[in-house]
Amino acid sequence: MNAALYRLITENPLSRSILAPAIRVEDIVADAPDLVEGSTEAGQAIINALAKGHSIDWTAGGNGPAARDAHGLLWLRDLRTLGSDSAAATARRLMLDWISAGENQKRTPFLPAVIAIRLTNLLRARSMLRSGDPDTDAAYADLVSRDIRRLRILAVLPQTPLDKLQIGLALLSVTASVGRQKELGRKGLKLALAGLKGLQHPDGGATQPGAGYTYLLLEHLVILRTALRAGGGTIPAPLTEAIERAAGAVRTLRHPDGGLLGFSRGPVLSSQRIGKLLSASRTPAQAVTLLADSGYARASAGDVMAFLSGNITTPGLPLEISADGRRLILSRPDTGLSGLQIARASGSNIKTEDLQTSISDEGHVLSAKQTIGKLVQERTVFLPRKGADIRGEDSFRSTSKTSSQPVAIQFHLPSGADVVPSSDGTSFIIRPGERRPGWRFRYRGGEVVIEETIDPASGRRAPTLVLSTALENGAGQLNWGFRRIEG
Repeated sequence: MNAALYRLITENPLSRSILAPAIRVEDIVADAPDLVEGSTEAGQAIINALAKGHSIDWTAGGNGPAARDAHGLLWLRDLRTLGSDSAAATARRLMLDWISAGENQKRTPFLPAVIAIRLTNLLRARSMLRSGDPDTDAAYADLVSRDIRRLRILAVLPQTPLDKLQIGLALLSVTASVGRQKELGRKGLKLALAGLKGLQHPDGGATQPGAGYTYLLLEHLVILRTALRAGGGTIPAPLTEAIERAAGAVRTLRHPDGGLLGFSRGPVLSSQRIGKLLSASRTPAQAVTLLADSGYARASAGDVMAFLSGNITTPGLPLEISADGRRLILSRPDTGLSGLQIARASGSNIKTEDLQTSISDEGHVLSAKQTIGKLVQERTVFLPRKGADIRGEDSFRSTSKTSSQPVAIQFHLPSGADVVPSSDGTSFIIRPGERRPGWRFRYRGGEVVIEETIDPASGRRAPTLVLSTALENGAGQLNWGFRRIEG
């Protein structure tokens, strides 16, 4: 935390209690996953050119302040990873260019969503820099003050429930991150709760526009309670009730390795920080029984777990390997995949028409079917009870008159995974890191190539296994499997 911000917090009696969570928030925000993918595609050469003083077009990544800000965050992140003094200086200069571009842009939308997103991005960028540079700090403070003034005006105008929620979250962000007056926090809490109430169905489930904001609201409420506790203040009953209500609206399922997926009536919210958040809110995670209501089928045995979805399209077959390499999760539901990955995985998108599960003495079986144009795809996933491997079969039928139709399924591996063919050429070895256990991938009925995509969680390049074949006489089948290996 820079000296100016530290003084702002410690010299203001009303905001002194925000100090501890503000430091924590800066660390969390600085390490949070980036909002858009693709920055690594720019290459080290462009980053180095920037470090030498070249300028960039902030509007190149898209139209409007939200797109410019998101790309600005990516450039600042990549510059920071260089770790040199020149890169740090360039990051500060780009920050000033970025702010100047926002100030000089004509017709800047006076909308709650734009202001809230821009304010959040600036807080993240400031956390990355931690520069202590007077020019950067002054420009940053001026811009935040301007947006706070705008939010104050918007807060007293008639708003839709979603607008109320966005304005409230933005005010809570400012309260938690830069130690502004408690009055902003009270106003933000009141607006956010009013917006959340307006976005809920009568049965208590949040509508889709409010699903992600339900999670964000819970995060800010927990931060606000932490701030009050740090300052020795009393936790008001309405705040406790709000946390319980928001946590109850976030549907979750827990992995055996402790990770959590969060969703609300279908849309997946987060697979990264929601576990820590729910733990901090002291609200027990919802049981796996909620899966049935949301259209997910799950099977788990030993070291492997599989998901199939009955009501959403699951792009490809994303694999999640645990940090110690001992657990493999297949078909992890995740809406964070980029459009590029969705397009490349079009041959294996499963929007099911018939989702079935069964359990026998041998293990778990999940099966699903979908129709894509004239192509019918059926997938069966089998997990033996011993839990050391997972096997799958994809069958294709086509009514197309094309004599030979290509089809493919893809397995998106995490960034940093090492994939090498076996010595006999019949399989591939996947290891998540050095000296960690891995998995052997076997296949039948097609050919495998290793391609490269962008990992949506980190923005880094990641390997993808592509298993493809050509349908003959309108039919074809691909078999595949993963088995644990030690050493």
